[in-house]
Amino acid sequence: MRKSLPRQLSLLGLALSLILTLTFGLKTSTVATPTAQIGTPYHVCTRELPLKLRDKPSLQASTELGVFPKHTEVRFLRFASNKDWSLVQVPTGAQGYMASRYLCAGPTPVVDTKIGEPTLPTYEDSTRVVCTKGSPLNVREHPNLNKGPITKVNNGNTVTLSAVSFDKGWAYTTQTEPAGWLSTDYLCPIIQTRGE
Repeated sequence: MRKSLPRQLSLLGLALSLILTLTFGLKTSTVATPTAQIGTPYHVCTRELPLKLRDKPSLQASTELGVFPKHTEVRFLRFASNKDWSLVQVPTGAQGYMASRYLCAGPTPVVDTKIGEPTLPTYEDSTRVVCTKGSPLNVREHPNLNKGPITKVNNGNTVTLSAVSFDKGWAYTTQTEPAGWLSTDYLCPIIQTRGE
């Protein structure tokens, strides 16, 4: 009996450790899981940097298809073979792979638009028209005013958006050359311009 007691305590400690590990994992895991269903809404949950969309589930042997900032809503399609990558559909309808660890379950968190923060374009409403007072709208490399414009879009032109930054009010488009960010203050729904 004396010899079996240490063994019993060891087994008990191992069991408790396993329970705590599993419990901790279940509480903290918000990324895409193997139980995700086709069409499940997810959103980009990086800390600061945007998440890249790639044509293959790899960092080395893949081509970048676009970059999408935090809060961009995507649709889960399936896992890659190693489950480290997820095949997703972005708001423009394009498909590609994103790192699963930066995809959080559920749609983009609700944002109170009354405080002036823009909403994400939906799959059916990802096109806007430039509505300045006449001057062209600047396109910038990053979603801020730190650097000058990389190109411009004329007033009245329509642009297709691939993502919107909630905290800075910028929309990303790949329709310009080069692709870049537009201030959402000067992007209007097309329906509002009809009849003008």
